[in-house]
Amino acid sequence: MNLTSLEYTDFVCTLLNTDHPTVVLSSVNFEECSVRLSLDLLRAPGPSKHLHLLPVRLESDKRASPWSALEIVKANHQSLLQAAATECGVSLELRRVKHPANFFAAHALLESARRISEDAPSLVVDISAMPRDLALYLTDILCGLVDRFYTLTFREVFFVVTPPETLTGRAGLGPFSVGTPRCVYQRELLRNPGSSLKTSMLIFPGVEGFESRACIDLLPHTDAHRTVAVNCFDPTLPAALELLIANQSILYDVIEHNAELQYCFSEVDAFRVARETALRAVNLAREFRTMRHAFVIAPFGPKWSVIIASLARAYFKEQCRERARDTVTCSDVLLLPRSQYVSLYSRGSGVPRAFRLS
Repeated sequence: MNLTSLEYTDFVCTLLNTDHPTVVLSSVNFEECSVRLSLDLLRAPGPSKHLHLLPVRLESDKRASPWSALEIVKANHQSLLQAAATECGVSLELRRVKHPANFFAAHALLESARRISEDAPSLVVDISAMPRDLALYLTDILCGLVDRFYTLTFREVFFVVTPPETLTGRAGLGPFSVGTPRCVYQRELLRNPGSSLKTSMLIFPGVEGFESRACIDLLPHTDAHRTVAVNCFDPTLPAALELLIANQSILYDVIEHNAELQYCFSEVDAFRVARETALRAVNLAREFRTMRHAFVIAPFGPKWSVIIASLARAYFKEQCRERARDTVTCSDVLLLPRSQYVSLYSRGSGVPRAFRLS
């Protein structure tokens, strides 16, 4: 599988003029970036009648008061979408999903999108404001990382990521994320890895800083290869410097040869780094056939890093089938347990990024 970057304006024009059923799956949140793509489509002159919007509203068991500020903002975004869709005659079906969402909830959402049309519709997944676990389940299913029983076919698959303009300052508050990193599918994989497990880890560091440190500390120094891929294409210099400053502790590991530092200059370039890291893990599996091998990705960077995680794991799986068939291998993703309201709050919406999965 491959990832192709698309010009956002051209991508929106293509959706507006499509003559084939196209489903836009998104998550309505309190962040402005959560509705940027949908509103761009609905407010454009003459949107295609073949467009179907499938926004998701996450609701936790410990539901916040409907009068809380964030719930009011979320309800306002939902109302904006519904009003705009009614005005231009575009199909909109709001889905309420329990938070945190599991794999089966993600699969049910994709099944709903698939049933929009008898012919396989095109699918646009806007992960801008989705929790990373839900976004991961969706991308894993679409990248073929699941049992054939759960495989769903779409005519074309696109992803959209709208970054926030700024993140709310948190001086003196400490990190909002809670808990330690853990594998999504095999929770015990790295808790007691033992001497028979050789691990290759790729980390996309986040703006909170401690995530990459925690991931590196998860693994013993022996039989582990750690790669930290730093995003160097942020449009603003202060933001890029903040990322490096927040993750400065990893420089010591680089100097001590406990980690390798790589730089990414686009989302597609990040996929190149991920493929190279996956291929190195495959070569280790070929060389040390009597050991177990794990390829683990920690996508704590921008939301597009979740897409890269799924694509890289699919590439690793494919290469292992061809080149390390007799070796015991596995892959997983490290995420942090988070609350819907215990994340960095964003303001505004930046320029959306669109990608085609092929």
